[in-house]
Amino acid sequence: MLRPVGRVATTIVVVLLVAACTSSSSSSSAQVGSQGPIASSPPPSPTPSPDATTEPTGTAIAAIEHATGPTDVVLRYDIGFVDFGICELCGGWGSFEPGPEFTLFGDGTVIVRNGLGELPPADRPIIRAQPFRIAQLDDDQVQSLLRFAIGEGGLGNASEQYVSKSTDTDDASSAAAFVIRAAGLDKRVEMFGPVHPFSGLRDHLLYFAERSGIPTEVWVTDRYWGLLIEASSWIEVEVVPDPPETAIVAWPWDGIPPWVVGTAMNPIDENQRRVLSRAESSVLGLS
Repeated sequence: MLRPVGRVATTIVVVLLVAACTSSSSSSSAQVGSQGPIASSPPPSPTPSPDATTEPTGTAIAAIEHATGPTDVVLRYDIGFVDFGICELCGGWGSFEPGPEFTLFGDGTVIVRNGLGELPPADRPIIRAQPFRIAQLDDDQVQSLLRFAIGEGGLGNASEQYVSKSTDTDDASSAAAFVIRAAGLDKRVEMFGPVHPFSGLRDHLLYFAERSGIPTEVWVTDRYWGLLIEASSWIEVEVVPDPPETAIVAWPWDGIPPWVVGTAMNPIDENQRRVLSRAESSVLGLS
């Protein structure tokens, strides 16, 4: 599968997946680490704004307590929370999982990716998912979002697990999970299958960037997963084009030998992924 160091067959493709970032405010500290099946359907009808409260005018609303650190996860929504590679190219052991779709951190940083939105156009052989976007919420906006999630969104009295009839709980593509750590709650709520009572909260979080009116910008990580996989099956179905002139291309990294499981020189995990810096990943010429 691999040629000697310095060269590699084109049936091997490097896939870059977002791994983590370090930031605060405009670059707030965060970790992302998932995407289920993507539907290109139009956004569902808006859910009630969490800014609107039902308390009578003048009624004091108690502040919801939560951790305030830039790496403290306060609210998260994660589709297909098993983080692997691309199943068609990897022998069926995973699907494309770039990270949790929505995370609110303690300092008010939000990182969100609309996994239900329409895919960006493909630039063969480059296939992109929706980008992550980052926003900074003030204290009132954080409080409003948490009140909605815990109250109308249903997480306050949610059970730990919801399983639709005849759904395989080992199938990560059917899974999603909420995490809430606020108001004395430290809860993980898992859903398997399409039937659960949290569609309103899910849609509100996934379409947060479009609906909230809060300015967002594309989030750029400082680290990526590099994954070596065989591309033969995708070349056969013309998702990835067949190399027009040669079946061998030069290995792009002078200081990194091709990595395989068990190679002590490369810090990889069991799925043959290696963390690449932004500089290391830039040699591939991807925007």
